[in-house]
Amino acid sequence: MGEAGDLLDGLVRGHLVKQVGAGRFGWHDLLRDYAVSLAAAEDPVAQREAVVRRALRHFLHTLAAAGALTGSNVLRLPAETGAEPVVAQSFADGKEATAWLAAEWENVATVVTSVSCHPELVWRVAESLSAVLYRTRSATEWLPLVAVGIQAARRAGEPVGEGALRLALARAHWLRSEHTASGEECTRALELFRAAEWPHGESAALRGLAIALCHLGEVDRSIENFQASIAIDRGIGDRRGVAVNLCNLATVHDELGQFAESVRLTSQSLPLLREIGHRQAEAVALANLGAARHDQGRLRAATAALTRPCGSARSSAPGTPRPSR
Repeated sequence: MGEAGDLLDGLVRGHLVKQVGAGRFGWHDLLRDYAVSLAAAEDPVAQREAVVRRALRHFLHTLAAAGALTGSNVLRLPAETGAEPVVAQSFADGKEATAWLAAEWENVATVVTSVSCHPELVWRVAESLSAVLYRTRSATEWLPLVAVGIQAARRAGEPVGEGALRLALARAHWLRSEHTASGEECTRALELFRAAEWPHGESAALRGLAIALCHLGEVDRSIENFQASIAIDRGIGDRRGVAVNLCNLATVHDELGQFAESVRLTSQSLPLLREIGHRQAEAVALANLGAARHDQGRLRAATAALTRPCGSARSSAPGTPRPSR
């Protein structure tokens, strides 16, 4: 690390900072408390808030880079308005991004839950962090961030932000098999996105609601919501949304015993999934296709689907695929 490394070594020898991992350093608690009180007493408010803004934007853009490499389900939110350039960390691959998340997520969470300024950034960081953590951490660890994010979105007057975080709440309920509560949060999100006239969010909320309804046995309503989501995705040119919805809808028809329709929908989704490189969803689609062909008694076609290579994807859970997010 050059000069920075030499300075850090000197601080460690002086017991002002401590090494907490390879290339990672932290404050001693008393020194941190003193630094906080000194900054509050001597640094102007505008200067302190500028530092917080830089930290939030650094985390926001670094989380976006990590999410792109770890396959997180990040909602493509509208871009910041009037944002200045930002220095964000980059990663060589998903493994490096995952290691950064494991090391840093608690620091990011601390910033999100402790700052009182820049609510327009706080909700974005909270949403991004919950999206990259939900596959790897317990919901109890990231749900407090969602609550903080919802309050920040309300303070900032941004219904899209609240809607996005309502979808994160729905995802937490879905993970706990609390499908009624999941559907309720999706409905709240849908209302917020419609009020804000943001079709990307509206489609995501309809998809989440369709999944909840499917799990609750309300299959006809589930199909209606999937179809409404597909219509929006096609209208805005969201090929990923169309592909995922077709894959989910095929699963519903398979469970209804409508195997020909399941095969038709899966066959439509597979080329799109390969085109956009969504390997996990492609694996689910091939499993759907194999199950439908098996139920039709077409065992050779079922074997061909189930043994077809699709990169390094692995199904997220054993057994018959269910509609997923």
